[in-house]
Amino acid sequence: MSMRTVPLSALSLAVLTSGLLAQHDGLHCRETAGAPSVALYTFIHDDGRRLCIAAKGDADGSDVPCLRIGTVYVGQLRTSVEAQLGAAWRNLQSRFENLMTLAYLAHQDSVARSAAYYVIEYERVGGEEIAFSIQLTGDRPDGQHHFSCLDLGGPEARVTQQLGPPSERSPFDVGDVQGVVWSYAPLPVSIEIVDGKVYSMRVWRPDNVPARPRRLSLIDPGG
Repeated sequence: MSMRTVPLSALSLAVLTSGLLAQHDGLHCRETAGAPSVALYTFIHDDGRRLCIAAKGDADGSDVPCLRIGTVYVGQLRTSVEAQLGAAWRNLQSRFENLMTLAYLAHQDSVARSAAYYVIEYERVGGEEIAFSIQLTGDRPDGQHHFSCLDLGGPEARVTQQLGPPSERSPFDVGDVQGVVWSYAPLPVSIEIVDGKVYSMRVWRPDNVPARPRRLSLIDPGG
């Protein structure tokens, strides 16, 4: 399956009007019955292709502009991440020595016993810490925390509609949570499905893309 970044000006989709360019509107998903939802910095599955829709000026021919969950994206400076999410909640053990892993609460309700959290791996580039991978897990939080218009708790059928079929399905069993990991190789995306619903979403920098700080203009307009 092919994948390419599509600059906004090249799209003929009627739902992408000039109003989508406003910062908040641009990140808000526009839904169309029976078709993938559309927002900036999202993937859509269209006619056998996966397209990355990026704002003009951010499209670079790769899928990296669409590797974002909520307002957190691959290549984002840690200072920008924490301006969006607040200070880290926990420091976690990293998988590799060159990565630092931090957790951030996105939602917690002790009465309803629901919570959602980000796990972000940072790599150091030129003295700066930038996001290498982003994962959001748990119950659906309030606000714009979607990946390509997919929300935690959403039905697995929406994943197929938005991204197409996965390249691989693998069972997982962690503690008291059992489900299936949907992988989208070569796209650096995986989604965990539990009881037919989205439980976790993860994106990361692909090996063939050099590590460097990035800025998505509609999320970090000031630079």
